[in-house]
Amino acid sequence: MKNLRGSIAWGSAEAFVALFTAIVVSLAAGRIIGPAAFGLGSLAFLIVSLAETIIAMPFSEALVRRRYWSVRIIDAAFAGAMIAGTAVFLLLFLLAPLFADWLDEPDLTWLIRVQALTCLLLGIRGIPEAVFARKLRFRILSRCNMTAKLVGGSLTIGLALAGFGAWCVVLGNVGFAFVAAVTMLASQSRMPRFRPHWGYTKELTSFGVFSVTDAFLGAATPRVFNVLLGYYYGVVPVGQTSIAFRINDGVGALLAMVTQRLALPILSRVAHDRDRLAAMISQGSRMAFLVTGPVFVGMAFVSADLIAVLLGPGWEGAAIALVAVNIWSLLNFSCVVWGAAVKALGYPGRWVMVQALGLPITGIGTILLASVGLDIHWTLMLWPLFGLAYFTVGALVLHRSGGIAYVDQFRPFMRIGLALLGMGAMLSFIDLEFEIDGIMGLATKIVTGAAVYVTLILLLERRTVMQIVRPNAAQKAI
Repeated sequence: MKNLRGSIAWGSAEAFVALFTAIVVSLAAGRIIGPAAFGLGSLAFLIVSLAETIIAMPFSEALVRRRYWSVRIIDAAFAGAMIAGTAVFLLLFLLAPLFADWLDEPDLTWLIRVQALTCLLLGIRGIPEAVFARKLRFRILSRCNMTAKLVGGSLTIGLALAGFGAWCVVLGNVGFAFVAAVTMLASQSRMPRFRPHWGYTKELTSFGVFSVTDAFLGAATPRVFNVLLGYYYGVVPVGQTSIAFRINDGVGALLAMVTQRLALPILSRVAHDRDRLAAMISQGSRMAFLVTGPVFVGMAFVSADLIAVLLGPGWEGAAIALVAVNIWSLLNFSCVVWGAAVKALGYPGRWVMVQALGLPITGIGTILLASVGLDIHWTLMLWPLFGLAYFTVGALVLHRSGGIAYVDQFRPFMRIGLALLGMGAMLSFIDLEFEIDGIMGLATKIVTGAAVYVTLILLLERRTVMQIVRPNAAQKAI
């Protein structure tokens, strides 16, 4: 595990770039083109990105988890991903007019067709990316993704300024996918070959079917929700809600390195030793909650100020959406290590049950609430409900899979939760006692909230803070 510390450093750098592109680029483009155009471009992205989950995922996580592998298996997985990417692209190209008719947005047809090019490009880069992840070579992986994100973000803002409207969202995404594919292939020591093999494909997808179902359900929940918003409430609410999700997803990228790359390969190596696995789950949960908890709680409290300062008038609905998705993310990221642990233990199908909660709660819930004429604000509250269900059922699944007691699962959150309560109380006090608007009010809340949280954390969780600052001890323990 000598690469662990370097992997964390490069993953953190990539997370910063992802945060910049997801938040700054989305906010800049949204302010320039407005909620209607941003919502239209977001609909094309949401539909296509949902389809992307069935391209590389059936093969990539199975490759990462394998103890032994060969060049022939890599080539078979590469061929399978390319075939899947081509098939999904053709299907979306043909179905695009149907989506446009259903949503009553004629311009959506070619937006979807061009956005679907990312499916072809994902089929090319998905397996090389999994190879780097399996070898813990996150330096190369992070450099490729950072370059692609910066190019895609710059393209989005440039096209928005040039008056391309919704097309800036789509073409920025395609630009990212193209640069990521080219740099990923160029960094390979051996170029994967297109050599299909039914036996290896069957072997990989026998595990990958659970991974793709898990990923599909996780991706489908916000995407189906936003598409239903477009059908019932129009493209303006989609633009407002999409901005909230983009901000939230950008913050979530701070943990992408751990949750999607680092956690599974590391936990898979110690899955045979339940005591070490339990210790790593506890420590990983504590560190994740320590970092993400104040961000999600803080953004929920300053959402109105944040949206008003960054986007201006016309985006007020995004503030309520941001509160809802941040409550959901707080609960979701609290148990983010649990999903990787369940997969490492060899029970990927069980975590599918947790992800499966999202569609009925948010999807069916949206249909029911919109059908009876309730305001969109009530519909957004389905997300905190989903988060509570996700956390509760996730604890049950981890207990059944690894025999880890509930008290051991919840203990990492106790003292950090107290610090978050203290921070929330201070932010509420500022709202009630002071009338500070605009950027000054936002800055005051951020600085004061951060100061209160850091003070309380140094009193309550000093040991965990030191392990993050000086990870040598954690590295030796692996």
